Amino acid sequence: MSELYWQNLATVEQRWPQLASQIDAYVDNNTVVLIDDGPEQTIAINDIHLTSCYNRKSEAHLQAAQLPINPDLIHVYGFGLGDLIKQLLQHHQAKIYCHIFSLSAFKAAILLFDLQDILGNSDLELNYAVDETQIKTPYLVSPAELVVADNECLRLRDEIQLALADSYMSEQIDKVVDTWKQQITGNKHNIKNSLDVAELNEQGMDDAVVVGAGPSLTRSLPRLSELQNSGAYIYAVDAAISPLVDFGIIPDYVITLDHKRDPLMKFYADHIVSKMGTSSLVYFPVVHKDIIGRWPGSKYCAYTQNPIYDVIKQEIPRGELFASGSVYHPAVDLAVKMGSRRVYLAGADFSFPNNESHASGSYYQKKIEISGHEKYLENGYDKRVPSIQSLVMYLRDLEKYIALHSEVEFINLSRDGAKIDRVFYED
Repeated sequence: MSELYWQNLATVEQRWPQLASQIDAYVDNNTVVLIDDGPEQTIAINDIHLTSCYNRKSEAHLQAAQLPINPDLIHVYGFGLGDLIKQLLQHHQAKIYCHIFSLSAFKAAILLFDLQDILGNSDLELNYAVDETQIKTPYLVSPAELVVADNECLRLRDEIQLALADSYMSEQIDKVVDTWKQQITGNKHNIKNSLDVAELNEQGMDDAVVVGAGPSLTRSLPRLSELQNSGAYIYAVDAAISPLVDFGIIPDYVITLDHKRDPLMKFYADHIVSKMGTSSLVYFPVVHKDIIGRWPGSKYCAYTQNPIYDVIKQEIPRGELFASGSVYHPAVDLAVKMGSRRVYLAGADFSFPNNESHASGSYYQKKIEISGHEKYLENGYDKRVPSIQSLVMYLRDLEKYIALHSEVEFINLSRDGAKIDRVFYED
């Protein structure tokens, strides 16, 4: 280590001894490179540049400009190379709380740059964002450091990235609202002639299996068959019914949520629905009427808390199920509302184990080409597994739901997919 490193570390040790110990003990397995082919130097962690190498000061100024006027304290998520913090210390009379997400990035920064003036400033507080889950405001972000965040910081990373993407997600929803409204109107006849999902509440079921279409489902099918034979009810999302039927498992309930007609028609092909006479369909009125019309068995209509249902629920009252973007959410909520106290999760990967998108036999199943810039999560083996933003969002919302239902034991049948907080494994 350079003399510069020891000088910077001594300043950290004087103010934050526990953090200094964590940094010095950290063994870095990442690829760390000093980039010096531009006007300014920067650092790349696994090919991710922590800052621009053209005008770092201007970059930090643009970030700082997002702050409200004269805050008393500022939270900075990600140290980066210290440029943003230096900008804030120079121009704000405020306490700066910096949350470090990557020990690799921070260790590289103090190894290669003189940061003693920043680290020694009494208005700066540093901490390692281990196990933090709540965003504190007002805040600014060093986005690149979130991309290379340590496993211990992933939940807070996800909360921040989801917050940053909120306006984009709202724009995407606005694009389909008219379609949702049209399909709700087109489904009035189906809604009136379908059973109310609220009639299924508190049926006294002990065990349930909620089946998603993640890649791990393929390896969990024999265990699902055992659970069904022992009396557990099977709740399957629509994308999972083809792999189930191919294995000889007929689900008790199938849940469908997507408004797109053509992809769902693949799920409800003739050779599938012909075997579903004993199964019940639980649908939401945004689903195209042609999909609902293909179902041969009982049909239950459900709403969510989305305002899109405010008008129709006044005219035709129906029960609600929790949904936050993923059809897996209402499938879990239905199992819980029906009284299950032990819920097994199958194919609930929220990621791409073995670079696969879905279970074998699912219409969407394909190999995922990994570019190295995907999001990542921690799986049940404490290894990193690639994912995408939408799946991470669905995972975190499911975790929040599970946290509200401590009366239910949740058990994941596979360690291949993303680790789910408060969920146990069979093995």
